[in-house]
Amino acid sequence: MKKIITLLLFTVALTFVSCEDEPLEGDFETGGTTCEVAIANTAQAALNFLGVNDDNYTQLCSAYSTALQAQITACGDPDGSLQLALNALGDCTITGVDNCEDATLAVMSAQSAYENANDEDYLNLCNVYKTTLENQIVQCGDEDGSIQSIIDGLGDCVLETQASIWELIQGDPTSTTSKLDAIHFKNSLEGFVGGGSLSMKATTDGGNTWESVSGYNGIRDFSFSSENNGWSAGISGQSMRYTTDGGQSWTDITPINSNSLWGVAVDNTNDYAYFVGTGGIIWKYYNSVGLLDDISITGETGLVTDVYVTTDGVLLAILQEDGRILLSDNGGISWAEVSNFDGGSYTEMTFPSASIGYAAGSSGAVAKTTDGGFTWESLTTGSNGYFQGIHFYDENHGIVVGAIGRVYYTNDGGASWSSQDIGNTVNVYDVRLLSPTSAIIIGDGQTIMKCDNIIF
Repeated sequence: MKKIITLLLFTVALTFVSCEDEPLEGDFETGGTTCEVAIANTAQAALNFLGVNDDNYTQLCSAYSTALQAQITACGDPDGSLQLALNALGDCTITGVDNCEDATLAVMSAQSAYENANDEDYLNLCNVYKTTLENQIVQCGDEDGSIQSIIDGLGDCVLETQASIWELIQGDPTSTTSKLDAIHFKNSLEGFVGGGSLSMKATTDGGNTWESVSGYNGIRDFSFSSENNGWSAGISGQSMRYTTDGGQSWTDITPINSNSLWGVAVDNTNDYAYFVGTGGIIWKYYNSVGLLDDISITGETGLVTDVYVTTDGVLLAILQEDGRILLSDNGGISWAEVSNFDGGSYTEMTFPSASIGYAAGSSGAVAKTTDGGFTWESLTTGSNGYFQGIHFYDENHGIVVGAIGRVYYTNDGGASWSSQDIGNTVNVYDVRLLSPTSAIIIGDGQTIMKCDNIIF
C-alpha cells in the first residue's frame, strides 16, 4: 500500500478519542445531522478505512473525510483533533510510503485511546490498538517479541470484567419444589412455561413478565407447528392437549392409557403429532382426523424423555435409561438405534436445521449430528454435571443447562464451550435462546431467569 497506512491508523485512533470527548446530549443539528449521528458515522467510516487497499482507497478516504467534516460541523472540534485527521487525509490521492516513525506514532495515539476506553467503546479501541501494533511489527520489526506479546495480551478484546448477567424474573431459587420443566417460544415475544402440577404461564413481552393461565396444569413439553397451532404433553390425567388459537385455549386429547408423557413433537410435513413418555410410550396423533395410534417400540418399557421431527420428516426419540437415540424415517413403522452413550443418558434434543442437531444428557454429555440424526458424535463440554435442557438459536450458537446454577455456551457449533455462573444454585431444567445473546432458563421453585447479554 503506497499511502501511509500508519497515518491512516493514527487518524482512526484520533477519531475514537474525539468521539469519546464530544458531548452527546442536546440538539446539535446541521443539515439534518445530529452530533450523535455524526460521531457514529465518523466511527464507522474510520473502521471501514482500516480495510483500505489500492482499489478502494479514494472511495473510503473520501467517505471518511466527508464524515469528519460533518462531525466538525455538527459537534465542533475543541481540541483540533478532528481537523488534524482531516488534514492528514489530504485530497485522498495515493502518495507516500510507510515507515517505522509513523507506525510508532500511530501506536502511541491508539494506545492512549485504548487506555481511556469505557465499556461501550472498548472493543473498537482495542482492535484499533491491535491493528497499529501489527503494522508496527511490519514497519519496524519485533526483534525481542515485545510487540507481539502486547498483541497476545489483548486477546480477543473482550473485557475480562464483562460477564453475562442473569436477572431473576420470578420464583424462589432456594426452593427444590414446584419446578418448571418446559419452556417454548413460538416467536421472540410470545412464550409458555409449565411443569409438575403447576399452572401454565405465558408471556407476551419476551419473558420480562409472566402470567398464570389457569386450568392447564402439569405440562412438560410444548411443540408448535405455526403461530396458532400447538400441542402440549404432561402428567397423567392432563397429558395431551392442542391449541388452534396460539395458546389462549387448549383442548384435551383422550390418551390411550394413564401413563405420564414427557415430550411432544409435530411433523409439519405430514400433519402428525408424536407423544412420548413412561413405559416406552410413543404415540402418533393424526391431526386432521383426530386419531391416536400406539407406535411404541416392542420390548421397550423405559422412559422416553424426548421426541423430535426434523424438517425432513426424520423422527427421533430418546430412551433415557441406557442413553440410546432411536431413529425412524418412515413415521414410526420401524426404528434403528443411532447412538449409544455408555454409562449415562441423554435427556433432550434440539435441531437448528434439518441436518444439524444436538442432544444433551448426564455426565456433561452433548452429542452432535450433521446428517439429520443418522449418526452422532460426542462433544467435550468441560462439565461432568447432568444437562437437563439444550437449545440452539442457529447451527453455531447454543446453550445447555442442568444442576446447580451453571450454564454452558458455544458459539462455534460445539467445538468449544464456556461456562457461566448464574448467581445462585437453582437446578435448571430447560432453556430457550431468543437470540444469539439472549436466553431464558427455568427451574426449581418456579424460577424464571433471563439474560440479555450472553458473553461467550
